[in-house]
Amino acid sequence: MALVDMREMVRHAYDHHYAVPAFEVECLDLLAGVVIAAEQWQSPFIVTIPAAAVATVDQELLLPAVEAAARKSAVPVAIEYRSGGTVAETITAINRGCNGIAVSVGSPLAQEGRALLTEMVKMATGCGIAIEATIPSDNLDSDTLQQLITTTGVGRLAVAISGASRDGDELAQWRRVEEGLQRLQRSLDLPWGLSCPVAPESAQLQQLITSGVAKVGECGALAAVVTALVRDHLHSLDGENLPDRARIREAVASEAESWMRLTQAAGKAPALLQTVTPWLPVEHLIIFNVEGLDEAGVTAMLHRGREVLSQIAGVREVVTGEAIKEGAAYRYTWLVQFCHPAVIASYRDHPQHVAFADDYFRPVAGERISIDYLWSRA
Repeated sequence: MALVDMREMVRHAYDHHYAVPAFEVECLDLLAGVVIAAEQWQSPFIVTIPAAAVATVDQELLLPAVEAAARKSAVPVAIEYRSGGTVAETITAINRGCNGIAVSVGSPLAQEGRALLTEMVKMATGCGIAIEATIPSDNLDSDTLQQLITTTGVGRLAVAISGASRDGDELAQWRRVEEGLQRLQRSLDLPWGLSCPVAPESAQLQQLITSGVAKVGECGALAAVVTALVRDHLHSLDGENLPDRARIREAVASEAESWMRLTQAAGKAPALLQTVTPWLPVEHLIIFNVEGLDEAGVTAMLHRGREVLSQIAGVREVVTGEAIKEGAAYRYTWLVQFCHPAVIASYRDHPQHVAFADDYFRPVAGERISIDYLWSRA
């Protein structure tokens, strides 16, 4: 199982002076191409699901496929959701398999943005997940960012490089980021992320890695490769057919390889696998009997529980069942899957769980056994 804790993955890159490449994935052919390159070059990587993709791709179908591919991968993988800025959508992404969250912060000083970020950090921390706050490249003020970290509890920062800087000189923007990170590392000492639409020059990136960059996200580079391939193919065939999927995956793998080598992540997978914690869910099991409710009442109680509890952050799935064997010691069961052991505590204390348990479940289920199981690593 190579789906791993993203916090530890990024920290390993920071401590060992390389960066983990993060790839935007909106379809399975992109993912397949990245996996081909990663396994060939033994590179860890992050799958990034942008919020914009949710409007065009069925998240209920895409995320389970991404998670399955990550768990089967021979190299370490994490799944990051680039949030559109609401807590509800971010909870949905976590509950469907993401174990990293990136949030754009337009102005680190804006009170409304800080309040939202604080709420997201609290929610994500209860799921064992760190929030990465992405800020524009012209907002690298040490005092402001230190205040942002202190007031919100955000665990990691990232800087976004636009296609061109404000003065039209792209090199000036890179220089400004490099100088800003060098200043910030002296006071903050934390891993940084970098988001850029095109690959930086090798020398530029190596200097940024020295200044603390431990994660580099491409913003549309893979999609651009596929678009160019399709355009050239259609042009050569006068608009007939599309390139086959093998060619698309090959082109994506080639582009992904260039990012893996550029970030110096190639070859780092074996060492990382020796130290990183697998990202494994917990099964929260309750077996119980009911007193004081008829069959219709039990059905209604279980239905309400599935509806309410599945909305809590970190709850992957809620299943209820009834014993097949007549006269079993315990007739009913809850099976609630948590994304991470941290959810055991946050779920227990969550207001929605407390209200349901106190008002609907505990008064009628005095006879019960509850236990939590971590998935096996085998």
